[in-house]
Amino acid sequence: MSHEIRTPLNAIVGFSQLLSTIENEKEKNDVVSIMMKNNELLLEIITDILILSRIETNSLEAIYTTVNLKSLFENMVDSYKFKEQETDVRVILDRLPKR
Repeated sequence: MSHEIRTPLNAIVGFSQLLSTIENEKEKNDVVSIMMKNNELLLEIITDILILSRIETNSLEAIYTTVNLKSLFENMVDSYKFKEQETDVRVILDRLPKR
């Protein structure tokens, strides 16, 4: 678990320090993009840890609501697109024909 937290946190800290030394705007934007992706990853990990903690203490509450599955799956695919470059896993969403 500590490795999963430290990896994005180290990237955020390292690129934050690097950002102050970069003058080229394109390079700055690239670094900010990397930092934002690692911020999102770190937040996902922390959220997962909190959910697991609630499950272990039997304090997780179910919330019943209407969900747009098409939108949910499209967001899932989008969020994992950048991870495809780092792994051998490919995410594919086949769309059903409209009726």
